Amino acid sequence: MAKLAPSRTPGRPAPTPASPSRVSRVVDFSFPLLLMLAAVTSTVIGLIWDISWDGIMGKDSFWSPPHFGVTFGVFVACLAACGAVVQATRSGVSNAVRIRPLYLPLGAAFVLWGGCAVLASGTLELWWTRAYGLFPDTWSPPQILYTAGIFALSTGVFFLSVSSRNTVFSNTAEAGKTPLGIPIWRHHGPVVWSSALILTFAATATLPYNLPNLQRTALFYTVSCPLYTFLLVWTAQGAEFRGAATLSALFYTGLSVALVWILPLFPATPLIGPVYQPVTHLLPPQFPLLLVLPAFFTDHLMYRVRRDAWVLFVLLGGVFTTLFLASQWLFSGFLLSDGAVNWFFAGGGKHCPLYMQIGPERTEFWGQDQSPLTLGAVALCALLSMVAARLGLYAGRWSCRLYG
Repeated sequence: MAKLAPSRTPGRPAPTPASPSRVSRVVDFSFPLLLMLAAVTSTVIGLIWDISWDGIMGKDSFWSPPHFGVTFGVFVACLAACGAVVQATRSGVSNAVRIRPLYLPLGAAFVLWGGCAVLASGTLELWWTRAYGLFPDTWSPPQILYTAGIFALSTGVFFLSVSSRNTVFSNTAEAGKTPLGIPIWRHHGPVVWSSALILTFAATATLPYNLPNLQRTALFYTVSCPLYTFLLVWTAQGAEFRGAATLSALFYTGLSVALVWILPLFPATPLIGPVYQPVTHLLPPQFPLLLVLPAFFTDHLMYRVRRDAWVLFVLLGGVFTTLFLASQWLFSGFLLSDGAVNWFFAGGGKHCPLYMQIGPERTEFWGQDQSPLTLGAVALCALLSMVAARLGLYAGRWSCRLYG
């Protein structure tokens, strides 16, 4: 009598047993991974703090608290990555970047490259400002290198989290044990938190396009829709458990609103002039983007539609664009209204940098004439989101094959 195939969750790929050639030994990267997570968290918080500091103080030094938070985080992350390299080299981990005689786990290699890029960007910025002035363009070469370095740090921690989780689960299954006995937050928690840090940094890096005043322009949605679609789909596919994208978006929201509430508690005094805004406390960052609802439907679609079906990435891109556009369009109007003038939302256009000379236009929408949100622009955003969803599925599947 023929045996029936075991049932599985719709859309969930069938588990494949790990071969000894692919995963030779279990290497516990828990300690360096936790250090990297803490360090990159310090770096991302320090970056947001630095933007608030510059907007109120007007100038800072290398030893200012925000700069110290960023530099300290980068330094600790690189040290932890070196520790992971030592562990991998001693154990002879397969599927690592081989630079004789060293074995570099892919995540550690990204972290080390990102740390070097951040340090190099500081030196390049000193030369750039001496040559072109104190206020370089937003996307000047030093800023591009700095952004690439921080993104590499965050991505490296995500890679190491995924590869460590994959290795432990595969070796557990190979030994005939069930992975269900492994605490979920021990192995899935780092994946979700590192993804939340990437979301937070992405929102910070695209801040010039994320202001509530610009959230009814085509440029805002053309930048945001494909970017966050890719990151959420990558997380949902790479994390391999239901609700990963939603949890990542929730953690991003929680970290962001915590800084919105905490930073204005600290007094601050401008150090240069002219001062156009009456400021007495640190500037709160803008309220986070509403990514939780699109992330929830991303998770839902990923487990309801076959992941190898072309309709999946079409639905992911279309649903994300629709939900994100509708929610941010309405919410941006609220953030510029008097109802958002409070400590919770920190809106109403009341929190501007000291050097910004602005009047009633602080509560108005900008750039709608230069970048109107037409039906053609919406269709372009949806198309870009579909392409980004497809790339996110590829990136997630590739992440699922990371071991080390």
